[in-house]
Amino acid sequence: GCVDHKLELVTKLAFKDGEDSLGTMAACRAIVTFFNSSSQATEKLKEKTKARLGVALNVIQDFCTRWWSTFSMCERLLRLKNTLTVMHLDGDMRLFLTEAQWTVVMDTTALLKPFMIAQRLLEGQSYVTISLIPYMLYKIRSGLLSANADLNSSLHVQSITTLMLAKFS
Repeated sequence: GCVDHKLELVTKLAFKDGEDSLGTMAACRAIVTFFNSSSQATEKLKEKTKARLGVALNVIQDFCTRWWSTFSMCERLLRLKNTLTVMHLDGDMRLFLTEAQWTVVMDTTALLKPFMIAQRLLEGQSYVTISLIPYMLYKIRSGLLSANADLNSSLHVQSITTLMLAKFS
């Protein structure tokens, strides 16, 4: 089948919470929904990120039909972690992730990054993409095998890489 479609099917596995994800994806979406439904909270977040990072940032919503939106959501939440912690401690938001859930967000981001890079490369319009496919597939598959075999990998990483490898075959 189409390589783009295969990559999308594999990355969708990270969209849902699995047994070992501790409800992290649902919790992340709840935080994003909180900010998307409250203009006051969004303004506070933007003010605090501008003061801390020099740029006003907001959360990013993920959608199962958008290729790398889960990666983007997780990456942005990691970038906002310190600001979100301050807002939580100040009482500006009651939703927050546990340390174990932050680890799942980090793991998910690391697992999805190679897929996002591959998908962006395949969108190229000014170069031939077919020659990139064998190398990209090799790198993604070897990265998944390595993460799955790593004794230091969390249960979440082992679980999701097992699912991804089964779908990737």
